[in-house]
Amino acid sequence: QALSVPDGSITKAKLAGDVSLEPPDGSITTAKIADGAVTKDKLAANAAAVLPHIRLRKSANQAIPYSTGTAVTWDIEDFKVDMVHSNTTNNSRITISTPGVYLVSALVRWEFDSGGRKACGLQVNGVGVPSTGNEVHPAQNSHRLTCSTSAILRLVANDYVEVGVFQAVATSLEISIGGAPSEGDTFQVVMLSTY
Repeated sequence: QALSVPDGSITKAKLAGDVSLEPPDGSITTAKIADGAVTKDKLAANAAAVLPHIRLRKSANQAIPYSTGTAVTWDIEDFKVDMVHSNTTNNSRITISTPGVYLVSALVRWEFDSGGRKACGLQVNGVGVPSTGNEVHPAQNSHRLTCSTSAILRLVANDYVEVGVFQAVATSLEISIGGAPSEGDTFQVVMLSTY
């Protein structure tokens, strides 16, 4: 049964203390949602909300010094929604705007060198994320080495994520941009859910 209030029945005196205007407990239920109030289009509009995401690339190779952990810089944004990144200032960072659970992944391609170790990993606020470090070993047959890393991370607003690299091969060794986006270094972050 519908709750109705007759015209003129709401007065200052009644608002000051007449509890007869309060609907009884349990009288407002989902069964009383008006026919047609929930439509497929309305549900789709909510479901299609775009979650924060970003993908970055490089426009030039980056020299990585010997035996020195280095943050990879990124200066091309393929797409960006609700993320903070600058192509010029602190361009190694992706800063989170919306707290949530995120998939963070990166791919780094080292120039060919038949020497020792090369590694990559993820960092949050400048600190390495456990279990994301990935080490690659000397290349064979003049192929460049690809180092990839990923993690599902719980992040809050103003956390920043970076890709860190390390090499113990030569005085300087480059990570390279490759050709097409599928061939070069990439860094991407996408929100999976809020928490």
